[in-house]
Amino acid sequence: LPKSVFSPAASRSHLSIPATCRRASSVRTDCRVGSCWVVLNRVVTMVKKAGTSAGGSKSNGGGGVKKDPKNPKNAYFHYAASRREELKEMGIKASLINKKMGKEWREMEDEDKKPYIDMAKEDQQRYEREVEASDD
Repeated sequence: LPKSVFSPAASRSHLSIPATCRRASSVRTDCRVGSCWVVLNRVVTMVKKAGTSAGGSKSNGGGGVKKDPKNPKNAYFHYAASRREELKEMGIKASLINKKMGKEWREMEDEDKKPYIDMAKEDQQRYEREVEASDD
């Protein structure tokens, strides 16, 4: 698109949306970051965030986009969720938290992992129930 169709009013920072393409399925927007040109699918992202389709909204069930059930967590992710806050409070840098948790998990005995494995099994059962219910 020629630069003349870019609308400065639509710009929040250094990005702008072509005024003639606001209803297109995707918009090519260029943004100079050093020598790099970035292509964004801005309209698609906005539709995904809204979670609706032309038929209606999510809240009233009038043809809106139906969300899939949330995927189940594995045992490690249950462990990580419970341990992460403790490590943050200890003052460990965010970049080192995942490394530390991974090392702890690998060194854990199976007996210590059992509660997290049980949580993962329960989460898998929840997921399967929700998938079955959403198929109806």
